[in-house]
Amino acid sequence: MLRFKQPQWYGTQSVRDSSGQFVLYTVAPDVVTDADRAALGVPSLVEAQKRVDLRNGSQ
Repeated sequence: MLRFKQPQWYGTQSVRDSSGQFVLYTVAPDVVTDADRAALGVPSLVEAQKRVDLRNGSQ
């Protein structure tokens, strides 16, 4: 979806913003639920954001 400049569904991709920090690439909010993500072994959006924060050195 990133390649086509469309919102992602699962929240697994991050990009760098203009300041060089990682941010979670835009997620389509109503396409996939956290329950759907869990069923596929994908982190929730909250967990995905925490992982992005860790990449930026935040805790």
